[in-house]
Amino acid sequence: MFAILQRKKRGLIFKDFAAFVIIDVAELLPGHVRILLIQDKDTGREFWKLPGGKRSGEEPRHRAAEHEIQEELGLALKIHPEDMLSCDPMEGASPHDFVVFMHRVPELRLEQLRLGNGIARVALFDERELVGLLLANRVLPKYVDPLQRYLVNRRVLLR
Repeated sequence: MFAILQRKKRGLIFKDFAAFVIIDVAELLPGHVRILLIQDKDTGREFWKLPGGKRSGEEPRHRAAEHEIQEELGLALKIHPEDMLSCDPMEGASPHDFVVFMHRVPELRLEQLRLGNGIARVALFDERELVGLLLANRVLPKYVDPLQRYLVNRRVLLR
């Protein structure tokens, strides 16, 4: 709700959107999680990003996120509208809303994923490793803000 109000306050509302998901994998240790990130064949092995992409047709945001995760990772997730972490306008050649959902899964084995054609690599990072990637500028710029919000929500300090 906060992100929607914030967007309206700026006066920018876009019909098109891209939906991405922070897949938070719970571990056996209480409070310990790992985050799934991918590398595209387009961006190379230098930069990491969240799985997801632009919607197809008129599907709602959370369904677009499910569809993209299924397409990129072969993973069937049930995402709810209230799982939305952020919604920010992206201006430029093709203006759209940049929507990020958060979804926790109890376990995930990377070898069970079926990677889509555009995916070069997938990996799980714990919170310290994620902070290291952010500090080393190894995350594509438009994904930095949502990942930092996630870490702040998890009370992980960026140093």
